[in-house]
Amino acid sequence: MIDTLDWDLIRVLLASARTGSVGGAARTLGVNAATISRRLDAIESSLGVKLFERTARGLQPTDAGRAVIERAERVESEIRGLERVAKGSLDRIAGRVVVSAPPTMAQETIAPLLGELLARHAELELVLREEAGIVSLERGEADVAVRVARPEHQRLLARRVGVIRYALAATPEYLDVHGRALGEGEGHVVLTYVDEGAPPEGAWLARRLPKARVGLRTSSARSQLVAARAGAGLALVPATMLRGLEALEEVEVGREVYVVSHEESRSNPAVRAVVEHLAARLVGWLR
Repeated sequence: MIDTLDWDLIRVLLASARTGSVGGAARTLGVNAATISRRLDAIESSLGVKLFERTARGLQPTDAGRAVIERAERVESEIRGLERVAKGSLDRIAGRVVVSAPPTMAQETIAPLLGELLARHAELELVLREEAGIVSLERGEADVAVRVARPEHQRLLARRVGVIRYALAATPEYLDVHGRALGEGEGHVVLTYVDEGAPPEGAWLARRLPKARVGLRTSSARSQLVAARAGAGLALVPATMLRGLEALEEVEVGREVYVVSHEESRSNPAVRAVVEHLAARLVGWLR
Protein backbone atom coordinates (compact mmCIF):
# COMPACT_ATOMS: atom_id res chain seq x y z
CA MET A 1 0.00 0.00 0.00
CA ILE A 2 1.21 3.50 -0.83
CA ASP A 3 -0.15 6.77 0.51
CA THR A 4 0.44 8.99 -2.53
CA LEU A 5 1.46 8.64 -6.16
CA ASP A 6 4.92 10.10 -6.57
CA TRP A 7 6.59 10.84 -9.92
CA ASP A 8 8.40 7.48 -10.05
CA LEU A 9 5.10 5.61 -9.75
CA ILE A 10 3.49 7.78 -12.41
CA ARG A 11 6.40 6.93 -14.71
CA VAL A 12 5.75 3.21 -14.08
CA LEU A 13 2.07 3.70 -14.92
CA LEU A 14 2.80 5.57 -18.14
CA ALA A 15 5.59 3.24 -19.29
CA SER A 16 3.29 0.26 -18.74
CA ALA A 17 0.51 1.90 -20.75
CA ARG A 18 2.78 2.95 -23.61
CA THR A 19 4.66 -0.32 -24.02
CA GLY A 20 1.67 -2.55 -23.26
CA SER A 21 3.68 -4.95 -21.15
CA VAL A 22 5.48 -5.31 -17.84
CA GLY A 23 8.67 -6.29 -19.69
CA GLY A 24 8.47 -3.27 -22.00
CA ALA A 25 7.99 -0.92 -19.05
CA ALA A 26 10.94 -2.54 -17.29
CA ARG A 27 13.20 -2.01 -20.30
CA THR A 28 12.04 1.60 -20.68
CA LEU A 29 12.75 2.45 -17.05
CA GLY A 30 15.85 0.29 -16.60
CA VAL A 31 14.47 -1.90 -13.79
CA ASN A 32 13.42 -5.54 -13.60
CA ALA A 33 9.95 -6.81 -14.42
CA ALA A 34 9.23 -7.89 -10.85
CA THR A 35 9.70 -4.28 -9.70
CA ILE A 36 7.22 -3.05 -12.31
CA SER A 37 4.65 -5.68 -11.27
CA ARG A 38 4.99 -4.79 -7.59
CA ARG A 39 4.63 -1.07 -8.29
CA LEU A 40 1.58 -1.58 -10.51
CA ASP A 41 -0.04 -3.69 -7.78
CA ALA A 42 0.75 -0.97 -5.24
CA ILE A 43 -0.77 1.75 -7.44
CA GLU A 44 -3.95 -0.24 -7.99
CA SER A 45 -4.20 -1.08 -4.31
CA SER A 46 -3.73 2.54 -3.30
CA LEU A 47 -6.30 3.86 -5.77
CA GLY A 48 -8.72 1.04 -5.10
CA VAL A 49 -9.33 0.33 -8.79
CA LYS A 50 -8.01 -2.09 -11.38
CA LEU A 51 -6.03 -0.16 -14.00
CA PHE A 52 -4.93 -2.99 -16.31
CA GLU A 53 -6.21 -6.37 -17.38
CA ARG A 54 -3.30 -8.83 -17.52
CA THR A 55 -3.84 -10.83 -20.73
CA ALA A 56 -1.79 -13.05 -23.02
CA ARG A 57 -1.36 -10.01 -25.28
CA GLY A 58 -0.01 -7.88 -22.46
CA LEU A 59 -1.48 -5.08 -20.38
CA GLN A 60 -4.88 -3.79 -21.51
CA PRO A 61 -6.08 -0.61 -19.73
CA THR A 62 -9.50 -0.77 -18.11
CA ASP A 63 -11.92 2.15 -18.37
CA ALA A 64 -10.67 3.41 -15.03
CA GLY A 65 -7.11 2.86 -16.21
CA ARG A 66 -7.61 4.98 -19.32
CA ALA A 67 -9.01 7.82 -17.22
CA VAL A 68 -6.09 7.65 -14.79
CA ILE A 69 -3.55 7.42 -17.62
CA GLU A 70 -5.01 10.50 -19.28
CA ARG A 71 -4.57 12.51 -16.10
CA ALA A 72 -1.12 11.06 -15.50
CA GLU A 73 -0.09 12.33 -18.94
CA ARG A 74 -1.19 15.82 -17.92
CA VAL A 75 0.96 15.56 -14.80
CA GLU A 76 3.88 14.40 -16.94
CA SER A 77 3.44 17.33 -19.30
CA GLU A 78 3.52 19.79 -16.40
CA ILE A 79 6.60 18.17 -14.88
CA ARG A 80 8.45 18.20 -18.20
CA GLY A 81 7.51 21.85 -18.65
CA LEU A 82 8.82 22.60 -15.16
CA GLU A 83 12.11 20.88 -16.01
CA ARG A 84 12.48 22.84 -19.25
CA VAL A 85 11.81 26.14 -17.48
CA ALA A 86 14.31 25.26 -14.74
CA LYS A 87 17.01 24.35 -17.26
CA GLY A 88 16.30 27.55 -19.16
CA SER A 89 17.14 29.60 -16.08
CA LEU A 90 20.83 28.75 -16.49
CA ASP A 91 22.89 31.59 -17.92
CA ARG A 92 25.60 29.40 -19.43
CA ILE A 93 25.92 26.47 -21.83
CA ALA A 94 26.08 23.56 -19.42
CA GLY A 95 24.37 20.33 -18.46
CA ARG A 96 22.94 17.38 -20.37
CA VAL A 97 21.20 17.66 -23.74
CA VAL A 98 19.59 14.57 -25.29
CA VAL A 99 19.66 14.44 -29.11
CA SER A 100 17.57 11.93 -31.06
CA ALA A 101 18.20 11.00 -34.71
CA PRO A 102 17.56 8.10 -37.11
CA PRO A 103 20.26 5.42 -36.67
CA THR A 104 22.07 5.88 -39.99
CA MET A 105 22.11 9.65 -39.70
CA ALA A 106 23.16 9.47 -36.05
CA GLN A 107 26.15 7.27 -36.81
CA GLU A 108 27.27 8.64 -40.16
CA THR A 109 26.47 12.34 -39.76
CA ILE A 110 25.42 13.60 -36.32
CA ALA A 111 28.13 11.90 -34.24
CA PRO A 112 31.01 13.34 -36.32
CA LEU A 113 29.55 16.85 -35.90
CA LEU A 114 29.52 16.80 -32.11
CA GLY A 115 33.24 16.96 -31.33
CA GLU A 116 33.52 20.61 -32.32
CA LEU A 117 30.57 21.53 -30.11
CA LEU A 118 31.96 19.66 -27.10
CA ALA A 119 35.37 21.28 -27.57
CA ARG A 120 33.76 24.72 -27.35
CA HIS A 121 31.66 24.00 -24.27
CA ALA A 122 33.46 22.14 -21.50
CA GLU A 123 30.38 21.89 -19.25
CA LEU A 124 28.13 20.40 -21.93
CA GLU A 125 27.19 16.70 -21.91
CA LEU A 126 25.46 15.18 -24.93
CA VAL A 127 23.40 12.01 -25.14
CA LEU A 128 22.88 10.74 -28.71
CA ARG A 129 19.92 8.39 -29.06
CA GLU A 130 19.64 6.37 -32.28
CA GLU A 131 15.96 5.81 -32.93
CA ALA A 132 14.05 4.85 -36.03
CA GLY A 133 10.76 5.96 -34.48
CA ILE A 134 9.69 9.46 -33.49
CA VAL A 135 10.44 10.29 -29.86
CA SER A 136 8.25 12.67 -27.88
CA LEU A 137 9.87 15.97 -27.03
CA GLU A 138 6.66 16.85 -25.17
CA ARG A 139 7.24 13.93 -22.79
CA GLY A 140 10.92 14.79 -22.36
CA GLU A 141 12.26 11.76 -24.23
CA ALA A 142 14.74 14.09 -25.97
CA ASP A 143 15.63 17.78 -25.98
CA VAL A 144 16.54 18.02 -29.67
CA ALA A 145 15.49 15.76 -32.53
CA VAL A 146 16.72 15.50 -36.10
CA ARG A 147 13.76 14.31 -38.15
CA VAL A 148 13.08 13.51 -41.79
CA ALA A 149 9.49 14.76 -41.60
CA ARG A 150 8.07 18.04 -40.40
CA PRO A 151 6.52 17.67 -36.92
CA GLU A 152 2.87 18.63 -36.56
CA HIS A 153 2.73 19.41 -32.84
CA GLN A 154 2.10 23.11 -32.39
CA ARG A 155 4.50 23.53 -29.48
CA LEU A 156 7.51 22.22 -31.37
CA LEU A 157 9.97 24.51 -33.12
CA ALA A 158 11.13 22.98 -36.40
CA ARG A 159 13.99 24.38 -38.46
CA ARG A 160 14.19 23.01 -41.98
CA VAL A 161 17.81 22.47 -42.98
CA GLY A 162 17.45 20.88 -46.41
CA VAL A 163 16.52 17.83 -48.44
CA ILE A 164 18.48 14.59 -48.52
CA ARG A 165 19.85 13.73 -51.94
CA TYR A 166 20.20 10.01 -52.55
CA ALA A 167 22.49 8.09 -54.86
CA LEU A 168 21.99 4.71 -56.44
CA ALA A 169 25.37 3.22 -55.64
CA ALA A 170 27.48 0.10 -55.24
CA THR A 171 31.13 -0.76 -54.78
CA PRO A 172 33.43 -0.43 -57.81
CA GLU A 173 34.11 -4.16 -57.53
CA TYR A 174 30.40 -5.00 -57.78
CA LEU A 175 30.01 -2.69 -60.78
CA ASP A 176 33.04 -4.22 -62.51
CA VAL A 177 31.22 -7.56 -62.41
CA HIS A 178 27.61 -6.49 -63.02
CA GLY A 179 28.20 -3.44 -65.18
CA ARG A 180 27.47 0.25 -64.82
CA ALA A 181 24.54 0.35 -67.24
CA LEU A 182 21.34 0.31 -65.20
CA GLY A 183 18.55 -0.10 -67.75
CA GLU A 184 15.61 -1.42 -65.77
CA GLY A 185 17.89 -3.41 -63.49
CA GLU A 186 18.60 -6.41 -65.68
CA GLY A 187 21.51 -8.39 -64.25
CA HIS A 188 21.68 -6.31 -61.05
CA VAL A 189 21.07 -7.14 -57.40
CA VAL A 190 19.31 -4.55 -55.27
CA LEU A 191 19.22 -4.04 -51.50
CA THR A 192 15.89 -2.69 -50.30
CA TYR A 193 13.31 -2.66 -47.51
CA VAL A 194 11.19 -5.50 -46.20
CA ASP A 195 8.15 -3.48 -47.20
CA GLU A 196 9.47 -1.77 -50.30
CA GLY A 197 6.34 0.35 -50.71
CA ALA A 198 6.44 1.91 -47.22
CA PRO A 199 9.52 4.18 -47.26
CA PRO A 200 9.86 6.46 -50.28
CA GLU A 201 13.35 5.11 -50.96
CA GLY A 202 12.06 1.55 -51.36
CA ALA A 203 9.18 2.65 -53.55
CA TRP A 204 11.50 4.66 -55.80
CA LEU A 205 13.92 1.76 -56.16
CA ALA A 206 11.12 -0.64 -57.12
CA ARG A 207 9.92 1.74 -59.83
CA ARG A 208 13.40 2.54 -61.13
CA LEU A 209 14.76 -1.03 -61.35
CA PRO A 210 11.73 -3.32 -61.75
CA LYS A 211 13.77 -6.09 -63.40
CA ALA A 212 16.54 -6.26 -60.82
CA ARG A 213 16.81 -9.22 -58.49
CA VAL A 214 16.14 -8.36 -54.85
CA GLY A 215 19.09 -9.76 -52.99
CA LEU A 216 18.40 -8.40 -49.55
CA ARG A 217 15.43 -6.94 -47.69
CA THR A 218 16.01 -5.23 -44.36
CA SER A 219 14.07 -3.00 -42.02
CA SER A 220 16.84 -0.41 -41.73
CA ALA A 221 18.73 1.91 -44.02
CA ARG A 222 21.87 1.25 -41.99
CA SER A 223 21.86 -2.46 -42.89
CA GLN A 224 21.50 -1.63 -46.57
CA LEU A 225 24.43 0.80 -46.41
CA VAL A 226 26.67 -1.74 -44.67
CA ALA A 227 25.70 -4.47 -47.15
CA ALA A 228 26.31 -2.17 -50.11
CA ARG A 229 29.78 -1.29 -48.80
CA ALA A 230 30.46 -5.02 -48.54
CA GLY A 231 29.66 -5.44 -52.24
CA ALA A 232 26.28 -7.15 -51.88
CA GLY A 233 24.53 -5.05 -54.51
CA LEU A 234 22.98 -1.70 -55.45
CA ALA A 235 21.42 0.44 -52.73
CA LEU A 236 19.83 3.85 -52.56
CA VAL A 237 21.92 5.71 -49.96
CA PRO A 238 22.32 9.36 -48.94
CA ALA A 239 24.74 11.01 -51.35
CA THR A 240 26.83 12.21 -48.39
CA MET A 241 27.49 8.62 -47.27
CA LEU A 242 29.24 7.27 -50.35
CA ARG A 243 32.46 6.22 -48.65
CA GLY A 244 33.60 3.07 -50.47
CA LEU A 245 30.81 3.34 -53.03
CA GLU A 246 30.46 4.61 -56.59
CA ALA A 247 27.34 6.60 -57.44
CA LEU A 248 25.56 5.88 -60.72
CA GLU A 249 22.53 8.14 -60.37
CA GLU A 250 21.33 10.82 -57.92
CA VAL A 251 17.73 11.50 -56.96
CA GLU A 252 15.56 13.29 -54.39
CA VAL A 253 12.78 11.22 -52.83
CA GLY A 254 11.20 13.93 -50.70
CA ARG A 255 13.10 13.45 -47.44
CA GLU A 256 13.22 16.89 -45.80
CA VAL A 257 15.40 17.27 -42.71
CA TYR A 258 14.38 19.29 -39.64
CA VAL A 259 16.12 20.14 -36.37
CA VAL A 260 13.37 20.18 -33.77
CA SER A 261 13.10 21.39 -30.17
CA HIS A 262 10.30 22.26 -27.77
CA GLU A 263 9.21 25.89 -27.56
CA GLU A 264 9.78 25.90 -23.80
CA SER A 265 13.46 25.04 -24.40
CA ARG A 266 14.17 28.17 -26.43
CA SER A 267 15.45 29.91 -23.27
CA ASN A 268 17.81 27.03 -22.43
CA PRO A 269 21.31 28.08 -23.56
CA ALA A 270 22.54 24.48 -23.90
CA VAL A 271 19.60 23.34 -26.05
CA ARG A 272 19.82 26.50 -28.13
CA ALA A 273 23.55 25.94 -28.72
CA VAL A 274 22.96 22.36 -29.88
CA VAL A 275 20.13 23.40 -32.21
CA GLU A 276 22.17 26.22 -33.75
CA HIS A 277 25.23 24.01 -34.22
CA LEU A 278 23.36 21.09 -35.80
CA ALA A 279 21.28 23.34 -38.06
CA ALA A 280 24.36 25.16 -39.36
CA ARG A 281 26.38 21.99 -39.93
CA LEU A 282 23.54 20.01 -41.48
CA VAL A 283 22.86 22.77 -44.01
CA GLY A 284 26.43 22.28 -45.23
CA TRP A 285 26.10 18.50 -45.14
CA LEU A 286 22.95 18.49 -47.25
CA ARG A 287 24.36 20.69 -50.02
